[in-house]
Amino acid sequence: MVFQHLYENPTAAIAKANGMDVAEEALVKAVNHFEDFYEEVFMQFAKYGEIEDLVVADNIGDHMVGNVWVKFCLEDSAKKAMNAM
Repeated sequence: MVFQHLYENPTAAIAKANGMDVAEEALVKAVNHFEDFYEEVFMQFAKYGEIEDLVVADNIGDHMVGNVWVKFCLEDSAKKAMNAM
């Protein structure tokens, strides 16, 4: 299942992806932001069953930005998550 536009890239991450110089502290904050988001989303989906794979698109491409893909081990778990969302 795909959830679109759940993740918003921090400004520093977008600037770095566009080749701009970004302070190390800002990059560390951006990484921490992503990791916190990933963990929160993982824990929310894990309520519905065992997760086989979770992908968060943190790139800046308009067609993918913010998308989250989750693959459950069991189809029933995916149905439960989809119904709850």
